[in-house]
Amino acid sequence: DKLSWRGETLSLFVSAGRAWAAASPGNQGQRSQQAWQYELGGRFESGNFKSALSLYQRDFDNLHFDCTASSFCDPGLRLNQYNLGEVDVKGAELALDYRLDSGSVNWPMGLKYHYTQAKAQHSGCLMLSGPCLMVDEQLPWLPEHALSLHAGLEWGGFKARAQGIYRSEVASLTPQVTAKDSMQLDLLLSYDFNSKHQLYFRAEDLLDDASPLREDDTGLLASVGRRLQLGYRMKF
Repeated sequence: DKLSWRGETLSLFVSAGRAWAAASPGNQGQRSQQAWQYELGGRFESGNFKSALSLYQRDFDNLHFDCTASSFCDPGLRLNQYNLGEVDVKGAELALDYRLDSGSVNWPMGLKYHYTQAKAQHSGCLMLSGPCLMVDEQLPWLPEHALSLHAGLEWGGFKARAQGIYRSEVASLTPQVTAKDSMQLDLLLSYDFNSKHQLYFRAEDLLDDASPLREDDTGLLASVGRRLQLGYRMKF
């Protein structure tokens, strides 16, 4: 269920509901993932400035952990899905965006911050080699803090965008991986000849921070490290 209110520049919402996800074929107990979810938030927009803030809580009766080819799992255990049992997740997300227009040149910029507190309600190890959970302690593969900053330039068909990402320290899932605070710097340059043709250059992890980590909605995955791409895109 969701209730919302919208004004000229401000909107607010509150939601509550129960989420469910089926177990995968690799789940030995064939236990579904279930959680009560609560969220409170709002958005503010005025001219070239936009902001959004949300606070949420998710009380899992059972949380799934997928062991895939891109996660820190023993190769022999890939495609397995583990049941973490009861996990309480609390968090907050803040997003700020501003666009400075100065004649023919535009300067978009923004900030995103994500705080996550995910604590298991029991202690135990998912497998003999880990990872292990400790009661009332952060899940070892989820960073508590994540911050990203981006700034760009738009001039005619030319666009440039730089983004910096910081993630707080997480625990390692395997002895071969050293996990720590990570910093990442990405750069994107592009030129649109017209609405159908674009030349672009993309550079990921320019700092080559040697951190093997990146985050997505399912947790922590192995990073590809520094990567450079030069390409041409055509739309039909």
